[in-house]
Order: sequence, then C-alpha cells, then structure tokens
Amino acid sequence: MAAEKIAPLANINDVKQVRIELYKKAFQFSGTGAHQLNPDSRATADHSTPYVVAATLIDGTISARSFSESRLWDPALRTLLAKTEVSENPEFTDAYERLPQEHHARVTVPFNNGQTLAGKSGGGSEDQAAPKSDAQITDKFRSLTEDVLGAKRVSNVLGRLWHLDEMKDVGEIPRLLVIA
Repeated sequence: MAAEKIAPLANINDVKQVRIELYKKAFQFSGTGAHQLNPDSRATADHSTPYVVAATLIDGTISARSFSESRLWDPALRTLLAKTEVSENPEFTDAYERLPQEHHARVTVPFNNGQTLAGKSGGGSEDQAAPKSDAQITDKFRSLTEDVLGAKRVSNVLGRLWHLDEMKDVGEIPRLLVIA
C-alpha cells in the first residue's frame, strides 16, 4: 500500500495535508462521500480510503486493531483524517482500464516545515492483482486473525486451509473461525 511506504509518520502534528490519488473506480467506491471522510463505524471505516490511509500513516500498517472503537474515534487519527483530500488520477485510471489491470495509488504528505513525503503503489509484482506467494498469503491471514483467534488456532486453521483438497468435509472450516 502506498501509505505504508512512508509510514509511520514521526510527527503527525506537523502534517499540513494528506493527498491521496486513486484510479476512478477506487475513488468512486471508497474515496468520496461524507461516510468515507468521516466514518462512524467499522463497516464505513474499512471501506474508506481516507481512514485506512490515516490509520496506516499513524500505525505503520493496517490490521484488525485499526478498526477498533478506540482507534475509530482516536483524536489524532480524526485530526489527520480532516486534513485528507482524495482525487482521481487519470493516469492511474488508464492503467486500471487496460490489461493487465493495475491498481495504482499515491499518498503525498506535505509538512508544515516544507518537507514532503510520498509513497506510490501499484503495477508489477506489488500490485494487488499480482500473484502472491504462500508466505505472503499466510502472513496476511495471520495479521488479520491472530488478535482475535490466537496464534495456535490460526496455525490450525491455516493447516486445514492449505490442505482443503484433502478434507472430507470443508463445512468444518466456518466452525474453526467462530469467535466465541
């Protein structure tokens, strides 16, 4: 993700603005509207590019913890969110509309002292549509589930998921993910 390339920011109080450039479909889906600029629930926050970018700039990455109630209403995150501007980049839209499809994004953060940081993602092996290794998939799954399920349980689930073709009843998978 573009924001991860410049995160975490050392001093978010010195941020002048956060500019996010997206391809048209991403801009329309998750970059516009009052609910994206001011999410009031986990459901709106995880569909809000401005929120995800602001949380990433503060925390360094996005995780399940990024959508907790305390994080959702964190004053520092809300201050950064208020400084966020999202726009469509026509070059990114062109790259998205041709084949192979590319999902470009850029986050630019100018600071009050004149310094500017920028991170860009998309295209090539880092594109969200690019094939992922088993290790990348495993790491992503762990990052999204261990806080809730615990490391041992996640290892058990992963062991089963990586061997679905050997299971007699894949119906047991949803039961492994139930949060008690």
